[in-house]
Order: sequence, then structure tokens, then C-alpha cells
Amino acid sequence: MKGERPRKATHTEVLGNSARACGSVFISGEYLILEGEAALLSAVNRYAFAEKTEGRGYRVEGIDGTQLDLPKAVCEILGLSADVLEGIRSSVVGLGSKDRQKYGLSSSAASCVALTRLLGPAMGDTELAIAAGKAHRIFQKGKGSNADIQMAVLEGSAVLYQQREKAAALGRRIPFPSDLRCALVWMASPAKTVSFIHRFKKAQADLGAELRLLTENNKKVIEAFETANLSDFLGYLELQDERLKDLGEKIGAPIHVPAHSALKKACSASRIEGEFVAKVSGSGGGDISLVFGHRDADWDSLFSRLPVEVHLLEIEVDARSE
Repeated sequence: MKGERPRKATHTEVLGNSARACGSVFISGEYLILEGEAALLSAVNRYAFAEKTEGRGYRVEGIDGTQLDLPKAVCEILGLSADVLEGIRSSVVGLGSKDRQKYGLSSSAASCVALTRLLGPAMGDTELAIAAGKAHRIFQKGKGSNADIQMAVLEGSAVLYQQREKAAALGRRIPFPSDLRCALVWMASPAKTVSFIHRFKKAQADLGAELRLLTENNKKVIEAFETANLSDFLGYLELQDERLKDLGEKIGAPIHVPAHSALKKACSASRIEGEFVAKVSGSGGGDISLVFGHRDADWDSLFSRLPVEVHLLEIEVDARSE
């Protein structure tokens, strides 16, 4: 695109005949981003891959089936014949669980960006975000915010993104506070994101008070993150999690599942009040919960008392290119 700065090689890399893009998690701003508010996300060190093969037919590894809806949407947006997929293989192994369940690390968005980059290697960040975003919306039947697409394109350690009417608008990279650590915990119960968004949209007209409180606090979460004020960040994040619980009760969707409540109880059992904060990520209702704390906190003690119904993932947040 004319006037665009040369693209730097980051997590969305083209490596010869293959391309990859990182997965991501929401830190704050879920649901609010659908209202035009800012959302804060972070990259993880797990990737989706797309690579050219010897034309043995399109294959995808990490989930069941060939899953042609997403690659066909990419071809449609790029103006390519679906025949090109005969020589493509995709993989989301690192973004899925052992039993081929989805962890909730934006695997489809990462896969979409990797495949779009592979089939359109000359595109810069803006073009890539637009093309992959359109393809992903086709795949999701118009649902979603495209925040996870932005994260897969922009990387950085964290990205602040706000939907705008101007399609070419990109998010902004933000450094992850050096003294902050985040652990990923899987609830072992994949969330029903589309169903939750549907319930949210249906109840939207009656959510004025809930959305106002969430919006005001979301701004404080983001400001504290940007200024690396970890005490305020942890406090506001705890409050945001409770307000998401209230939102779930109002729309009739269990944003907080019992496993997340058990995780919060384990965090509150710390000998230091407020040492750890657990928060749902994304739509909630399962998938991933995040635990934040100072890097020098007693993490081993926390991990030793995690409830049996949750699973600590050996996945790093604030991922950098490897």
C-alpha cells in the first residue's frame, strides 16, 4: 500500500514456503470492543502455520476434518481460485489441546492471518489486517471484533485495538510491563463464543448500567497497564472480572464457570492479599482464564493449590519472536 512503512518481520513471518502467526488472549475489553471501546490483548508463544506442499490436497492439523470454510474465505478475499489450496497445509497444533479441543487462543484468527500472508506475501500490515479481517468475518458469519486478527498481524507483546468505521485503522503495540507475569489456565470446557455474543446483542438495550461500569473500569485497566502501575492494574482487573460476572448474570450466559470461581478462590488463598488476580479471557464461559501477579510473587505456592478441575498451560504470554 502506497506510503506504508516497510513491514518488520515479527510473529507473522514468511519463512520460505511457509508462514506463521501467533495466537492471543484478551486481557481486558471483551464485549466492550463490540461497542466501539478499546480492548487490550497479548500474544502467546504458540502459532498457527500455513505451508506449501507437493499438491496432495488441502490438509489441516490440530482439529478434525479439512475445515475448508476458512481457507476458501481467504481465497475469495484475495481473488484466488480455491485450486491453490491443493498445495497448502495448515496447522494449529500448538493452539489446540491434546484431545483436539480448542484452548481459546484465537487459533482461527492466527490460522487466517498465516494463510493470508502465505498466499499474499507482498502485503504490508495494513493490507494484511484488512484482507484477513474480511476473510475471518466471512468464516465467522459476520461475528467477532477482529481484535484477534489485529494481534496476529501486529504482534508486539500487547496490542490495544479499537474498532473504527475506517477499515484501514490498525491497533497500537504496547510494551508488556517487565515486572508483570501472566499464567494461562485452561478450564477444560470450550466456550460457546457465538452463543454468548448473541445473548449479549439480544440484551444490549438493557445493559446501560453494566456497560457503563465496565467501560469506565476498562479504561483504568488499560491506563494502569500502559503506565506499568501494577498495583492499580491488579486491582482494576479484579474489579473488571467481577463486573463481567455481573454481565453474564444479566444476559443469562455463564461468563464465570465453576472452575473459574475455584481458580479465584485459590488466588485469594495467598498469604498476601491481592497477590494474584484471576480473570476470564475472551467471551468467558470456559476456555482460558488468566492469572496475573508480580514476577517475584510466590507462583510455586499458587500452582501447588490450583483446583483439580483446571489445567495450567505451559504457554508464555507476552511472547516475542523466536
